[in-house]
Amino acid sequence: REFANQVLLERCAVIRATPEGNRNQSLIRHATYVGKIIGMGSLDEKAASESLLEAAIASGLTRFESVNAIKAGIKYGKNLVH
Repeated sequence: REFANQVLLERCAVIRATPEGNRNQSLIRHATYVGKIIGMGSLDEKAASESLLEAAIASGLTRFESVNAIKAGIKYGKNLVH
């Protein structure tokens, strides 16, 4: 779990630093990766989603587009595990 939390923190840092024009795609990619970790049972989905959302909004994305991208990415990532 400690490693999974560290990965989440690193992914959120990358999302925050992603330049305009690549933010949504980056968010989906990182949410998918985090979704795989959630699917393996190493991260809490609600807490991970909140961290991703905070990072996405800090990057300049709107709440609406961020929530949709995170949900889609996590769902896809979880499905890759099962």
